[in-house]
Amino acid sequence: MRILHVLAQLPKKTGSGVYFTNTVQYMEKQHENAVVYGVQDGIPIEFAEQTKQYPVEFKQGTLTFPIVGMSDEMPYESTKYSDLTQEMISNWRAAFLKQLETAKEAFEPDVIISHHCWMLSSLVLDVFDDKPVMLINHGTDIRQTNLNPELFENWVHDLNRADKVLALSQKDVAPISDIIRKRISKNPLHHLFHHHTMNCSIMIRHLIQLLQEVTCLRIGSHDILTHEVIIIQFFALSFHGFNI
Repeated sequence: MRILHVLAQLPKKTGSGVYFTNTVQYMEKQHENAVVYGVQDGIPIEFAEQTKQYPVEFKQGTLTFPIVGMSDEMPYESTKYSDLTQEMISNWRAAFLKQLETAKEAFEPDVIISHHCWMLSSLVLDVFDDKPVMLINHGTDIRQTNLNPELFENWVHDLNRADKVLALSQKDVAPISDIIRKRISKNPLHHLFHHHTMNCSIMIRHLIQLLQEVTCLRIGSHDILTHEVIIIQFFALSFHGFNI
């Protein structure tokens, strides 16, 4: 299976960044992987040699500003979403769009996993409208929606197009469901899972089943996407304490 992983910020130093990297590294054992992420200042990023990388470089070219962080205080130099101008948003979208489209053409993923139910995930759903997409909520997307309703209104569209959505914890299921339902498209909202509460033995059983059924993957196959969700949940158990 060919899996594309997408994150709008650095794949390290935060809970979601560590979660992203560990998920990719685990998937590297069984699947072909590619990654889209933000980077700056020549910070080294470590993935397996065979993992295709499509980084978006900040603080250079049209992206003259630092990485836009999902938290207002990040462990590295960053830009707040609330400080983005229309020109900055246009350049940010264009830079990620270019890498997403490059990955779509060059890597041809079967499944896309996009982190944070926010602006980049909306763009991912636009680009990969013919592929299964899974969104992972990390809590800060709920906060950004509440802090920046204008950005949500203008740049976050029809997240319920996703095949699966993972909530950070049980308490986040209701607010993230509400956010996704704010924009209703022709597709119904699919299953939400809270990804810190799955029994490990169940995860392993479904992982084995996934590997047996991988050749049966087809667009819209909820069973296969459910198995992918359970694999991701395996990693979430290790990072429950991170501030993301």
